[in-house]
Amino acid sequence: MSSGFKAYSAILIPDGAWRFSLAGWFGRLYRVGTSVGVIMLIVDATGDYALAGVAAGATVVASAVGAPLWSIAADRFGQARVMAIGIVAILSGISLLIGVVTLDAPRWTWIVAAAIAGLAILDAGAMVRARWLHKVHDDPSRQSALALESASDELAFLIGLPVVALAAGIVGPAIALFGSAVLSSAGFAVLALLRSSTPPVGGHDGLEPVRGIAAWLPRGVLAPMIAFVGIGLMFGTMNVSGVAISEAAGKPELAGLIIASFSLGAVGAGLVLGAIGGRWSVGFRMATAAIAFAVTAPALVFVRDPIGFAITVAIIGIGAGSLLVASFSAVEARAPRMAMTVAMAWPPVAVSLGSSLGAAVAGVAIDQSGPFAGWWIPVVGAGLGLVGWAAVTATLRADAKGYAVRD
Repeated sequence: MSSGFKAYSAILIPDGAWRFSLAGWFGRLYRVGTSVGVIMLIVDATGDYALAGVAAGATVVASAVGAPLWSIAADRFGQARVMAIGIVAILSGISLLIGVVTLDAPRWTWIVAAAIAGLAILDAGAMVRARWLHKVHDDPSRQSALALESASDELAFLIGLPVVALAAGIVGPAIALFGSAVLSSAGFAVLALLRSSTPPVGGHDGLEPVRGIAAWLPRGVLAPMIAFVGIGLMFGTMNVSGVAISEAAGKPELAGLIIASFSLGAVGAGLVLGAIGGRWSVGFRMATAAIAFAVTAPALVFVRDPIGFAITVAIIGIGAGSLLVASFSAVEARAPRMAMTVAMAWPPVAVSLGSSLGAAVAGVAIDQSGPFAGWWIPVVGAGLGLVGWAAVTATLRADAKGYAVRD
């Protein structure tokens, strides 16, 4: 296993690749900050959780629309130019939101401002993944790079969320939220300066730009999206159920442990798969991960206490995290090189969609039947993981036979 983990030093050390990977981690912090900071900002100002929920939802929906558009622009005009504009959008958007809340502007302006702040969310993970796929050319190294960035996604939330929440309690939600925007902007500024790792712009490097529908939804994206939605269902259910179970047990502080345990399971599994899985085919990696997710997800039905729930979701996180990495590999295997940034932006959109749906359905189930009632939603998510694996396998077989598959 130690030799397997040398795969990460082999890709991070040469040419200082660790610099753009680390800068991308900081670039993720604006998305992390808005996920909790918008709620804390509005609740602190009004005590109105319903309004805060609507505003947070507006941010998520807007980011789902905006992130692919930023990535399309990066593929078309280059990452550096787009990130320079994006930094202005991030700082302006979050300043607008903080301003309307602080000045107690009409409530509808808060929702609009939250949506504008969401539209400014660039997908740092997609841009860094596109750089890795431009920089490394052998399949094992590419899989290690994709696994590393999936771990960065998880660690951004694992570390960033409690830090933003702690800062909000010490210096106030507005400063904490603006601080996350500043750190994210700094990460994007460094990325923009690291031009040697930037993927070529369409029409350069001997490659034609991708146009039409393929520039917006590239080949190779749709089939893995099914699995990403399934993973999102698990994320959303785990967050809501973790809070409900902890509060029902009179130990609300354990909610953080539950969320962290799932992330640790996912991060650990993803890094192991990235270290040793490069020798396996994409189909085999997805099959192994999807089956592991499907086998472990039903175990939630037997859990009746917070600690047991934390241990169980950590185990499920092993399958879900492996499937996350394998599904990114499936996107990379078929997406056009000149549309790689936008191709890598769609998986987080699918995960967010599944997470929002899972949280909403779990909330209804818990209100009606108690804190453990959402156990069946991750089972549905695991089923979608199996469907996603089957869809990816079908498209890869069609490619091998020379058929043109539009997915």
